[in-house]
Amino acid sequence: MKILEKLFSKRHTRQYEGENAALVQAMDAVAFADNPENRKKMYEALLPSTLLIPTPEIPTASVSNEHEDYVSLQLHGIADKQGRKLTPVFTDIEALRNWDPNTPVLRAAARGLFEVISKNFPDIQGVVINPFDPIRKMIRPTGVVTSGEFEVLSRGSVPRHEGAGLFGHALPSTSLGIQPPNQTLPTAAVEVLSNSASRFREIDSLYVFSIAHAHGASQLTVGLGLDGGITRERQQFIVQTLWGAVAPSLIQTEVKNLDFVVLSGKIAAQVEHNGSKIYSRL
Repeated sequence: MKILEKLFSKRHTRQYEGENAALVQAMDAVAFADNPENRKKMYEALLPSTLLIPTPEIPTASVSNEHEDYVSLQLHGIADKQGRKLTPVFTDIEALRNWDPNTPVLRAAARGLFEVISKNFPDIQGVVINPFDPIRKMIRPTGVVTSGEFEVLSRGSVPRHEGAGLFGHALPSTSLGIQPPNQTLPTAAVEVLSNSASRFREIDSLYVFSIAHAHGASQLTVGLGLDGGITRERQQFIVQTLWGAVAPSLIQTEVKNLDFVVLSGKIAAQVEHNGSKIYSRL
């Protein structure tokens, strides 16, 4: 997880009924009233959409050193006021031409695009939808989908705001492909998590494991075994505290993202069998 934020422009009132109309209208609603219900509708409209991607040049098939065909994709990178590297996408051709009338363009399913970015462009910190040239009038609502959000979207799930800049998503109770960790959590990170967990009497155990999603790479995850009867707000506070403590120790490591899951039911049993326990309350 990363420190995330969602930025939307002021409400855009022009009626639009063209390509990706449902997504445009959902973004417009978030711009007017940024609340969980409107964000959920926007994510749901974004997932099945097809977006336009400006690219410096149209990709062509090549042959790698291993003689396997591959396609080299280039994405535009633009920086926002916070210095984050974003890549632009557009809901329709009119919005794209309002940003750059001459750039080559590709079409891609939003979910597939988010998966490609998550796997291959670790320096991209967000996807900005419908940016516009400041010398032109804004014709579509615009907003940033941050890395934490598009990582969840790439798995076909709807992000859920957990507070303090964290996003979560619902996991089905059926088998998810709980596997042993696909990365080694650095020793310093394990120590920080263990020390932080020891301060919460509600935490019984911590496990590290990987979730193999049907679409997308396996995700390194920390599972929390908690006492029963804890309110959702308390669960969120505990996760936020653990993430805030461990995040600095991951900056210079290969672990670029770390999910957190509160364990229960069948998922807890799978994690106990396949995961690695890193903390147990004495």
